[in-house]
Amino acid sequence: MYKIFISYSRIDSILVRPIVDLMRTTGVSIFKDEDCIPPGKRWRPIITKNIKEIEVLILFWCIHAKKSKEVLKEWKQALNLDKDIIPVILDETPLPLALREYNGIDFRVFFSSHSFEGELLTETYLNKENQIIDTEFKIDHLNHHEKEKFIMEENKLMVEIILRRIKTLHSYMFIV
Repeated sequence: MYKIFISYSRIDSILVRPIVDLMRTTGVSIFKDEDCIPPGKRWRPIITKNIKEIEVLILFWCIHAKKSKEVLKEWKQALNLDKDIIPVILDETPLPLALREYNGIDFRVFFSSHSFEGELLTETYLNKENQIIDTEFKIDHLNHHEKEKFIMEENKLMVEIILRRIKTLHSYMFIV
């Protein structure tokens, strides 16, 4: 039986995976679909069963999660079962009204924040010196799939920055 269920959009896997890996180092049992559903098994009943049994659902919330019907089913089931829900905020997408009373964790400072404004993609990120940078890219020539791929590549950079910060913090903890 798992204590924690991870709810996220597959588009955000590259962001979620290292955070879950870090959480697992504490020894807590975590259900994440990609890691816990064997090939050949029907995933919907396994997800439903595990949400019933967990104590906490961690919801990685962003525009992709908002658009995901599966993420919606997961957090609604947890809500109906009166489970603890921890929203992890990845971008400026507002939480649904039903989730706003849950205390969450704001990760927006760590992750890319993307907004599509007509033909421009505005992106906020941290550069290698950990300075916050706003940039705009012309993306009118990109189709939806290319835009998603562009965002995923940028998010890989963010994961590298986060991991570098964690290593720095870890080193500092052993010096002090």
